[in-house]
This record gives sequence, structure tokens and C-alpha cells, in this order.
Amino acid sequence: MLQAVFNIFKIPELRNRVMFTIGILVVYRLGFWVPLVGVDQTIIAERRFGGFSRIVQFAEAVKADEMAAKLEDGLLRIIAPKKTVTARQAVNITIEE
Repeated sequence: MLQAVFNIFKIPELRNRVMFTIGILVVYRLGFWVPLVGVDQTIIAERRFGGFSRIVQFAEAVKADEMAAKLEDGLLRIIAPKKTVTARQAVNITIEE
């Protein structure tokens, strides 16, 4: 069996084909790790087929009744408006002795 593998590299045509195939595999594996210009890698990494779920916790300073979500081009955009912060009011407390 091992002799058959060595014989492949003795025949020039087979050697060229095997080396070409190995070269293509190396280029493919290296190209997989090179980032593409103009493509957000997080979008590619999060794409899956089938169902999924995700839980997001918001602070209490979000208006829950005005929240909205929109699916655009495969991306889920969540709109969570903040509550308006009211100014603190000073309260005078009298202490009776």
C-alpha cells in the first residue's frame, strides 16, 4: 500500500495532478481565514439554517411599550427608546425634637 503511494510520485502526470490538488486545498484553507473587504465577518459567522433564539436583557430605562423590531436583509434591528430621565427633586424633611 505504501509503495503504491510512492509510485504516484514517480509518474510525472500523477505527481502533477496530486500536487495541483494539494495546492488547491492549501489555497482554499488559507483563503478561508482571509477577511473579505467590505464584508462584516460577524454577519457571516452568525448565519445559520433553521430556528434560533436569543435573549437580550435591557436596562429598566427602556420604554418597553414602544420597543420595535425590524428584519432587514437578514439582520434583526431592535429599536429600544430610552425613558426620559426626570430631574431629582429636593424634599425638605423637618425633624421634630
